[in-house]
Amino acid sequence: MWKKLKRLPSKDEMKKPLSQFSVGPYQKRFGSWYKALQLFAEKQGIPDSQLPPKHVVSKEELLENLRTVREKLGRQPRTHEMKKPLSLFSVGSYYKQFGSWNKALQLIAKKQSIPLSQLPPKINIAVEELLENLKTVWETLGRQPRYKEMKKPLSLHSRDAYRKRFGSWNKALKRFIAWVNSDNDDSMLETESVTKNISDRAVTPVAETPTATSVSHKTKRNISERMRFHILMRDGFACRACGKSPATQLGVELHVDHIIPWSKGGETTADNLQTLCKQCNLGKGNAFEV
Repeated sequence: MWKKLKRLPSKDEMKKPLSQFSVGPYQKRFGSWYKALQLFAEKQGIPDSQLPPKHVVSKEELLENLRTVREKLGRQPRTHEMKKPLSLFSVGSYYKQFGSWNKALQLIAKKQSIPLSQLPPKINIAVEELLENLKTVWETLGRQPRYKEMKKPLSLHSRDAYRKRFGSWNKALKRFIAWVNSDNDDSMLETESVTKNISDRAVTPVAETPTATSVSHKTKRNISERMRFHILMRDGFACRACGKSPATQLGVELHVDHIIPWSKGGETTADNLQTLCKQCNLGKGNAFEV
């Protein structure tokens, strides 16, 4: 083509009889027509000034590609399916041109007279739901999850859901930390030390084990989910008794429990809570050191 035309060919010229191959194989092989031109120019020593302006994928091209993908699948494609070799363009191209994936689907449905009832439902996942899911994944791994790990079966929601909702994975992590630290539960605000003064506490023998109703408490018994996460992070997602952690041993289940049992006057405060694995927690029972 270069020898025939004495210049770089345009996209529209890449067809028979002038060209043996259409522009499609170049896009598939090099990622885009422009990348193919850049590589050819580099090998031939052609200056960048002779390259045509970089092609911006038009809405028409994207819709045509979406129509082709839909015909291949026999249904509306999902975002994770919009990749090669099935699709010439990634879902990111649709976001740039249409603002959202749903808008692109709605437009192609309108052009092809597809009932809107056949479109996949638009999903707006609540921020709270995404943060709760991130907390669960974090606890399961025993460490901060990586972007590529946010997929099923580990995560209920894909990494794209976090990118779309928060702008980026890093922004999602920052929002998560702010969310964890925003717990206004009274037990999180409790600053009075419990365990550091255990040795100074007078232990009065009693005839029977006191119940929760016979002991005066300043805090609630239940440990909030965000407070539980705080304790797990503080303890490095590892059992304080044996050191087991889901980060190093698959299947380890961690509990957060009172050091001084609630029934014996222990409060639900950070310094009276500890991380224990399931085995150590069940073995501990209601006993504690005094």
